[in-house]
Amino acid sequence: MKRTAWMRMRDILKSKRELARLNHILIPATKADRDRYRQSKFALLLRPWMSGISALSREGRAVFMLTLLIGFAGLDVARSQIHLLFAMMVGLIFVSLVTRPLFRARTLVVKVEVPRRVTMDAVQRFTVHLSNQGTRTLAGIRLLTPFLPWDGRWQQAAAGVAVIEPGREAVLTAEATFMARGEHHIDPFEAALLVPMGLALGPRRASEAPLFVVVPRFATVVSVKAPALAPRANGKQLPSLARGDAEFGGVRPYRVGDSLRHLHARTWARTGKPHVKTFLAERNDKLGLFILTDGADASRDAKEATLMLAAGVTRHLLETGDALERLLIGREVLRLNRASGRACLDVIMDRLGLLTFSDEQLQDSIVVDGAAGLSSLLLIACDTDQRRGTVIKELRNSGLPVRAIFVTADGQSSVSDFESFVPMSAIEQGTELRC
Repeated sequence: MKRTAWMRMRDILKSKRELARLNHILIPATKADRDRYRQSKFALLLRPWMSGISALSREGRAVFMLTLLIGFAGLDVARSQIHLLFAMMVGLIFVSLVTRPLFRARTLVVKVEVPRRVTMDAVQRFTVHLSNQGTRTLAGIRLLTPFLPWDGRWQQAAAGVAVIEPGREAVLTAEATFMARGEHHIDPFEAALLVPMGLALGPRRASEAPLFVVVPRFATVVSVKAPALAPRANGKQLPSLARGDAEFGGVRPYRVGDSLRHLHARTWARTGKPHVKTFLAERNDKLGLFILTDGADASRDAKEATLMLAAGVTRHLLETGDALERLLIGREVLRLNRASGRACLDVIMDRLGLLTFSDEQLQDSIVVDGAAGLSSLLLIACDTDQRRGTVIKELRNSGLPVRAIFVTADGQSSVSDFESFVPMSAIEQGTELRC
């Protein structure tokens, strides 16, 4: 169904992620844009006026606001002595700011450790190492966490450390969550010495800017039907066994097209379902995973749910011993060469995390050509329009077993031998899914 402008506006108002983005619409989203803004003429004009405020500690800014209130209350110098209190507090702030250069921590080194990737809405832990590489003791060190982009929120952060002896190191932690996928290059962490009375900070020492990728959450997928359960099309079937001698490796459920001479009678009798022998040479099976999020017919939240489902399906496949030959995501076909395990999952999650949605429809030829040479295909799509069905029918007519999983907006779900319909709400709520 074609989505109208009103439907898009309704999706934005219902989406927590889109509302958070609008709330920070005037703030640059990436570090490169923020650095560019800091070097703009407008920012250079504001810098002298803001440098004094930024040099104050949290306590110093509170005292500064209190000083302003006292200053307004003391305007009537003929009837009160409040202006003397105002002058004293201004003097304290002024002396703290003037003496800042005397508390430069030249021997303080700030380093930050951060995981390469983090899951959406999961806690991201930043480990900050403060090391004193000088010969004198550093006291009263304050840790300053960077400003986060629109999708980030600090959960907790250590304020600082009292003392670091020469040659020693202090380790602090800060935790944050992020609600949007993509590469995140946030501003550096900073540390500085507190000036006596704690109203100002000395010149700051900065770390390198942390860089990491936020990847989709894993949908709770507990089972995935084998793509080879799709029906035979026009009498064609791609072989699932390599030719030549093979060593017996186990048994698995019977699939359409398997040789009858490989039936395992004992397992069939014990389970009541036909099983066939598996061979080590059968590992030449080539399974493809295609993730389709193109077009403008699905909402952004539906596309995000599709990526969560794809992440859960991928993790389930790799944990159960399956290997992937090919991945189609966006407009790029990635050859995995039967990769499996944690390394393969990390590669796929990085691709999912960095994917940029497009309203342009993906050409059918990209899907058909990308599936050439596969022995089975698992396709996950964010909508069920007629165009998807046409591509799937063409793939099946070529003899390729295809299992399609569609994300739907309603609350109904269904599973058949050839396709599954998974509601978006079930994915977001973490419901156990059988695809």
